[in-house]
Parts: sequence; structure tokens; C-alpha cells
Amino acid sequence: MNESEAQSYLIAHGLMPITDQYGQELFLRRAKEGDLKAVQAYIAIGMPIDVGEESTALIRAVEGRHAELLRWLIEAGANLEALDDDGDTALQTAVNWNHPNMLAILIAVGANVNCQATNGWTPLTKALSQGNGSMVRSLVEAGADLSLGGKSGRPPLWWAIKEGHSVDVLLRAGADPNLRVLESEHPLLVYALYREQSTPARLLIEGGADLNAENRYGWNAWMTATYFELPELVMLIEERGGSPKRQSEVRCLLAARNDDADGMLAAINDGADPNSHDIFGITPLMWAARKGWLAAAKTLVEAGADVNAVDEDGWAAISFAATNGHEALVDWLLDQGAKVKDGLTLFLHGVPRTGKLNIVKRLLDAGADPDEQDRFGQPTLLEAVSGEDEEANLALFEMLIEAGADVNVRYSSGATVLL
Repeated sequence: MNESEAQSYLIAHGLMPITDQYGQELFLRRAKEGDLKAVQAYIAIGMPIDVGEESTALIRAVEGRHAELLRWLIEAGANLEALDDDGDTALQTAVNWNHPNMLAILIAVGANVNCQATNGWTPLTKALSQGNGSMVRSLVEAGADLSLGGKSGRPPLWWAIKEGHSVDVLLRAGADPNLRVLESEHPLLVYALYREQSTPARLLIEGGADLNAENRYGWNAWMTATYFELPELVMLIEERGGSPKRQSEVRCLLAARNDDADGMLAAINDGADPNSHDIFGITPLMWAARKGWLAAAKTLVEAGADVNAVDEDGWAAISFAATNGHEALVDWLLDQGAKVKDGLTLFLHGVPRTGKLNIVKRLLDAGADPDEQDRFGQPTLLEAVSGEDEEANLALFEMLIEAGADVNVRYSSGATVLL
């Protein structure tokens, strides 16, 4: 098709034969619709094949699953690694849109399988997060990097464990079962066990995972499997040389998790550390505070439990007591010296939902910050305008204002309570 023929074709089909911004929009729209002849005509009149600030014809063809157009654009020299406004290539787009046929075409012509989008995703980690096993296999066979972390830096094997698929595919391809990109993360085997993913855990054990690797609270595979009551895996770990460790503490915390206050205290009497942490940093006292066990809490503190210890999210015992509506425990913990000015402990968020505003009042009187924000940047005042009970909302709002809350404090979005 020469330029004159191309112009005639475009006009005959109601399209402007121009290459300015409007023409570019028409060009990309036709690519998304799979109109091969219109795309060819636009290129014949001088439209750059990779034109587009937000996307390209190649990426639009992938989005629309137009294999014929995709192949033609590739043969015509389209840039396989051109990015859209999200930082995605055509191959990443094929994964994002769950188009395995488009992915196969792009892999066959050498598109980069280890590209990384602006948001951190790689094609492999994205395919894993979407549960697409066939795409995972295609990417692995094409040479995807098995150690390249995606969003948050977590490796592909972490995502496979999280989604419960393709662990065997990655391990057979050589993924390291002991890879730990982030020191704050759990060892992969411990992660699989606490998610109660028995099959991935077994595959990791058989694939050479370190049975004695520990998370930041000192929890290894045996402790985790025992805590989450996975007896077959406990036996396998022991058979493979995994170390039974801190057994009395595990028994203590397991009893607490299973609503067995007596069992928890019995383990303490047998020598379990009252300040032991479970896999998430939760102590026996935090469990007692969460469940409203005042008598058990008193026994734990008498045994040396720290009322201000925090878990991995920064929550202390009083946080659990307050957000679960246990007034007596809140009062008692305050009397024991529980801190209310530590921004990590998030005292006020979630408390209004218990319907017990006197807990909020007690915390404010003890010095809790009325302008405290949660981990998402939302201020406490948000609780006062988001509940279903308007009367309770008003009472909470007035209580916070009286305590000095700033009505002009901004949400993470930039808005205020009033705007």
C-alpha cells in the first residue's frame, strides 16, 4: 500500500489521514480494535510505528488479543521493549491481561522476559500472583530470572507459595528454596508453614530448604509446623533433622491460640518464658488481652510479662484489649504502666467500632494522641465520620475535638475530615 492508496483507504473508512495527535489517537484505537489495514495505512502515510505517550500500537494489539496485527507490527520493526504509561512492555501487558497466546508470540521473537514495570512487578511475579500456571511455565522455560524480586522485592518462589501453585515448577528450574531477599521476611519454608500450605512446604523440604532457618523472632520450621498443628510435616521435619526448639514456649502460645487459658498458664508454670513471641511477635499477654482473660493477664504480669512489648505490627497488649472492647483489661493495663503515647501501638484505631467510647475516653485521659494516624495515614477523626451510628459518631467527634484533635489534619489522600 503506497501513501496515496493509504490516504484513500483511510478516507473511505471515515478516518482522518493525518499524523498529528488526533491521528495518533485514531491509529492507536484501530490497533486496539485489531484493524490491520487501517494500521498499515497510517504507517504508510508516515505514522511512527511506536508513536504514543500512553501506549503503543504493539501494546494495544496485545490488549485486544490481535495475533495477526501483533505479528505484522513485529515484522514491521515495532519496538518490543517500548513502555506504556505504567512502565509495562508488550510482554508484561500480555501477562497483566492474561493473554497466553500473545505471550507466546512475544517470547518467540525474543521479548525480554525479565523486564520490570514501574510498580515493581516482573512478568513472572505477576503471572504467579494471578495464579496463571501456564504463563509461569512459559516464562520459566524462556529463561525468567528465578531470583528477581517483583513487587516489594519478594522473589518468585515467595509468590508461588502465597498463591499455592507452581512451587514445583520453580524448584525444578533451580529456584533457591533458601533465598531471602528481605531480612525482615520469614524463611520461605516458615512462610509456607504458617500459611498452612502443606504441599508447597513439603516440596520445599524435599527441595533442600534449611529446616533450622529462623525468622526474626527465632521461629524455625519445627516450631511453626507445631504451632499451626501440621503433624505430618512435624514428623517429616524431625525425620530430616529439623530441630525441636523452645517446646514449652510453643506449647504455651499454642494453648493461647486455641483459647486454652489454663494450658497457657500451665506452660508458664513449667518454665515457658512469659515474654516469648509467636511467629508474628504476639506474646502470651497479648493473647490474653485479645481474648479478655483478665485473671490470666494478671498471672502473666506477675510472672514477668512485659506490658509494653509489641508485635510485628507495633501492637501492644493494650492495643488488643482496647480494639476488642475489654474495658477492665484496658484499665488494669494502664494501672500496670501500659504506654499510650507510643505511635506504634495504634490505640484509638478500631476502638470506636467496639461501641465502647468510654475506652476511647480512658485512653485519651491517659495521654493517647487524638491525631494519631494508622499505617495507611488515616487520622483517628476518620473513625468519627465513617461509622453507621450517627449519634455515636458525633459523641466520638466531640470527644476527640475536646482532647485537641486537629480538624484540618489531612488523610493520606490529601483530603480533610471536612473536605
